[in-house]
Amino acid sequence: SSGINAEYGREREYAQNRFTKQLEQEEDAFQQQRRRLHAEVQEEKDRLAECLAKHKQTLETERKTLQEEFEIKAAKLQATHAVEIDNIHRDHANTMRDIKLRIGVEKEQWL
Repeated sequence: SSGINAEYGREREYAQNRFTKQLEQEEDAFQQQRRRLHAEVQEEKDRLAECLAKHKQTLETERKTLQEEFEIKAAKLQATHAVEIDNIHRDHANTMRDIKLRIGVEKEQWL
């Protein structure tokens, strides 16, 4: 009976050791998988942050280009309008001069 109890004790201890070892292996595998998943998540976050930074830079470059184009077009339009206004003033001055000359000629003819 004592031999049987000792045999059961050894088997129980062997089973407990095997179970403990299996549990440790499962825990190790779980921790490795957890670290790997954390690393993957961090890599994805870094990739998205880099992508976002590139996208922001592209948008800023496009905004600057559009701003420069707008300023150039506005300056050209302003210059064109300034020339048109000068032409209108010159034409008006010429017309007024011609009218004054005609009035002067007509006035002399009446006198």
